[in-house]
Amino acid sequence: MKKVIACLVLVALLIGSGLQAQDAAKPALRTWKDSTGQFSIEATFVRVNGNQVVLQGTDKKEISLPLAKLSVADQQYVKARPYVARGNAYLLKGEYDKTIADCTEGIRLNPTNALLYCYRGAVYVVQREFDKAIADCTEAIRIKPDYAEAYFDRGRAYFFKGEYDKAIAQWTEAIRLDPTNAEAYFSRGLAYGSKKREFDKEIADCTEAIRIKPDYAKAYYNRGAAYREKGDKAKAEADFAKAKELGYDP
Repeated sequence: MKKVIACLVLVALLIGSGLQAQDAAKPALRTWKDSTGQFSIEATFVRVNGNQVVLQGTDKKEISLPLAKLSVADQQYVKARPYVARGNAYLLKGEYDKTIADCTEGIRLNPTNALLYCYRGAVYVVQREFDKAIADCTEAIRIKPDYAEAYFDRGRAYFFKGEYDKAIAQWTEAIRLDPTNAEAYFSRGLAYGSKKREFDKEIADCTEAIRIKPDYAKAYYNRGAAYREKGDKAKAEADFAKAKELGYDP
């Protein structure tokens, strides 16, 4: 029974991870250069006005630059931006085939966009194409070695392939890169408990997930299940009751 529950909880996490992509789609501060390499500025992409690219500098002031004058890499970045935004919107709506199509086109236009590989990899996990998911997440990590979300998604793909030690290793790295990732703690705890029967580790990870996210009902539930496996009925019932109070009662 616990194995069935564990799989259902991980499927729910797949949707949760997609929802996290909304913030990731916001343009990040980056270094922009012109085609000669003599001009550079730290700025965030704002919009395109005709043939002008509008950026916001660290001083919050906007600056317009001709798209044709930017470096090739920056032009690729700008041309791929609509696919990033629309792919993210499709991901949030659960329109996964459209997400894949937009990510694929965005990657064609900007092959160094780690976010697009990560989006597509997340969708491949949902569609149970785990080898494709691992390949995309691996490419995202190659482009951006500190990409915690790519490690998290690669961990999910390994989990569903039954490669639990590899999944745990990915989630451990995701936690190292982003210690506030409650989902990574929860997922690693699930692997420890449901697949390796290391219940003390599951309890520790669920406890940390709850510390980061106090209303994390599923973490309470899984911690309760781990306590139950250890024979601690009182703590198990307390966690089950808290999970139910928070709206999770499978």
